Amino acid sequence: MKAKIKSLAWSCLALSCGAASAQIRDGAYTGTLECGPLITNPQQGAWKQPININVTGQTVTWERPDPRITEVGSSTLRDRRVSFTLEGRWNPDQRKTGRWRNVVMLEWKDSVLSGPATIFSANGEERLRDCSVRVAMAGSDGATAGVSRRTVPSAASTPQVHSGLTDAAAAAKWATALPPVPGSAPATERAMREQEANREKDALRERAIRENDERIARQREAQRREDELAQRQAQERRDAQRRSQEAWEQQQQAVERQREADRKAKEEQERQRQVAAKQQQEREAQERAAANAKQEAHAKGAVSRQSERIKALGVPSSLANATLYVNYMGQWTVLMPCNQWLGLLLENSLIASVQSASVRGFPGISVKRTGHPAVTFLFRVEGSEAYIHALVVDGKAEPIRTPSDHSQVALMMRVLTDEKSMR
Repeated sequence: MKAKIKSLAWSCLALSCGAASAQIRDGAYTGTLECGPLITNPQQGAWKQPININVTGQTVTWERPDPRITEVGSSTLRDRRVSFTLEGRWNPDQRKTGRWRNVVMLEWKDSVLSGPATIFSANGEERLRDCSVRVAMAGSDGATAGVSRRTVPSAASTPQVHSGLTDAAAAAKWATALPPVPGSAPATERAMREQEANREKDALRERAIRENDERIARQREAQRREDELAQRQAQERRDAQRRSQEAWEQQQQAVERQREADRKAKEEQERQRQVAAKQQQEREAQERAAANAKQEAHAKGAVSRQSERIKALGVPSSLANATLYVNYMGQWTVLMPCNQWLGLLLENSLIASVQSASVRGFPGISVKRTGHPAVTFLFRVEGSEAYIHALVVDGKAEPIRTPSDHSQVALMMRVLTDEKSMR
């Protein structure tokens, strides 16, 4: 009995050691990538696609042999595990466009390389599909294990394995590891292996999701810092623009204030100029009025001052007592009383002589200036009004007809009364 238990224990030890030392053989293998419905839109259902796995030493490559897409990558096998982070995209000649990220966590066990895969959006922030991968590698794990089973040494040839344990203790130890019902051992072992595999798959999936969440958190933190920096820079730009705008507005306001001050100063200068001009006009008007009043008083006084000489001229009383009218610029206007005109003519030192005259029944007055021929002014008397009618120059009487001739004669009669105008 002890011999049987001892033999069974050594057989189990040989199987375990053979499985631990097995490795994946170099070569090309084909498996499947099976994905569930789209998480964001379950109407886009599940699908399954083949994958190609190539093993060279510890290097494992991945490829989805779909001509519509490109999803390839490589990784390193460590402790029977290999993981991929694959960047996938639709090929340029396809109607569909877009990119995605496939995170794969695989473990080699029982001649099968399998594990979970998760397809994310291109930026890794959104989980799109939960998938599983299975690649059967016949001839790698099983074949090596078979060789190990065939090379189990006998208990007598390997005493050092037990490291000091007695044969009975070792046998009892390995015996307790066996299931109590030999008939149900394969099913129980398969169930335990499946449970262990499922737990490992779940652990791998959770680790992939956790790592992806951590990566997304790091990306979001980096993005947050970038956004804060961008916001600060944008705020600084806005503040600089606001300060620049305020400075420009203040400058414009200063310019406008200066322009308004200049305008008011000019208006004040113009107002003062107008006031000064008006005052000057008023002074000049007053001076002219005073001069006219003085001149008028002087002219009126000439009648009394020269009354005797006026009588001596022998001018008909109808003319002497009449008011003289002249036509200036087409309008008949009063020049002055005839006696006053005669008195001013007699007081003008530039006039050599003044005489009474009569030509063809028109009474007149002849005026002789030194160095000039005498000119006789003939009048048409109508009651108390006497209108200039004609001139006698060089013994010839010429009636005054045109408005221009009338205006010139009117100026001449007025000039003869003022010495200053004659000089």
